[in-house]
Amino acid sequence: MDWKTFYDSYEAFEQDELVQKFLNLSDYGPAKEIVEVLDDVDDDQDIRTIVLKAADKGAFDSVKALEELEMSVSTKVLDQVIEKFAEGRKLSMEDLERLGDIASEDKFSELLEDQLDMGVAFTADEIETLDEYLNNDDVLIRLIEEVKAPLTIEDIENLDFLLPDGERIDDVLAARGDLSGALLEWEKENNMDGDFDDLDDIDGDY
Repeated sequence: MDWKTFYDSYEAFEQDELVQKFLNLSDYGPAKEIVEVLDDVDDDQDIRTIVLKAADKGAFDSVKALEELEMSVSTKVLDQVIEKFAEGRKLSMEDLERLGDIASEDKFSELLEDQLDMGVAFTADEIETLDEYLNNDDVLIRLIEEVKAPLTIEDIENLDFLLPDGERIDDVLAARGDLSGALLEWEKENNMDGDFDDLDDIDGDY
């Protein structure tokens, strides 16, 4: 059965029949129509089953489609669908911000790690934005370690402010030879000696 035939008649089906026909569809309609069908499904496990089936077939292949789904499934199921959507895909900042609003904190951290694993680097401004959705210090530090160059002194100051207690920006970026000049200028601005060691705080105000 194709989607149009199913969608035109699904309200007449009993629950078991509706689920079975959904699982055997030859194609799937837009997310908005799928969500309408979900409203007629009572069992949470059935909802999970048909949503993941539709996701496997690419029915939720945009952030807009995922947003349509948000209010109809549990956070756990939504995270699973988000994972299918994002797998192997480099995401735009706009998509990441929108996903930050609907994904769980753990899933959002995983999304950012996957982006970094694919070689995506973010600017200092973008990292500040992503931090609003992030609750994982390890991922934040990695974002900063792999920040896109070049950086201004203001960028370094802002990233330093984001770091958790006990972390220092000159330590986090010490391995980045491409940022050594900017780091040196930043240390001079802060009355530090530029050697990237524990004695950098010359005047005791840092």
